[in-house]
Amino acid sequence: MVSGAVFSQLTDVADSIVLASGTLHPHEAVISELGSGFQRRLQLKPPPLAAPHVIPQTQLQVLPYKTAKPCTHENLLQEEFLEDIGHKLLQVLRCVPGGNGVLVFFSSGQVVERAIPLWNRKVLARKTSAWMKPDDVAAPPTAN
Repeated sequence: MVSGAVFSQLTDVADSIVLASGTLHPHEAVISELGSGFQRRLQLKPPPLAAPHVIPQTQLQVLPYKTAKPCTHENLLQEEFLEDIGHKLLQVLRCVPGGNGVLVFFSSGQVVERAIPLWNRKVLARKTSAWMKPDDVAAPPTAN
């Protein structure tokens, strides 16, 4: 899926689109990826707000991997590394309250094309579904 083509469909019908995320920086890369329709309509004055780091330490988590490997494009193309990321993602998803889903960013379409079938085959192989109803999720402990 090409993000510029999808975004173009939105810009054709929307009066206004607000993009807000802690992962949309540097803006030049996002502008390039979303295509010319976005570039023509981007409000540059005042300039887009960018914070150097907006994730508090309490929301940052490191999950172990068998060996220390950087998340490079080459490693993302290795089945074992990609499978482990799928298992880690599943661990995180089990902790997400509300059951409304999450948004996962991939570095390229090639990685998506490899990850989804691999995860369906190996990570979710013994599960009936990757989704859980809110009733199936244990309520978080309450603070006293």
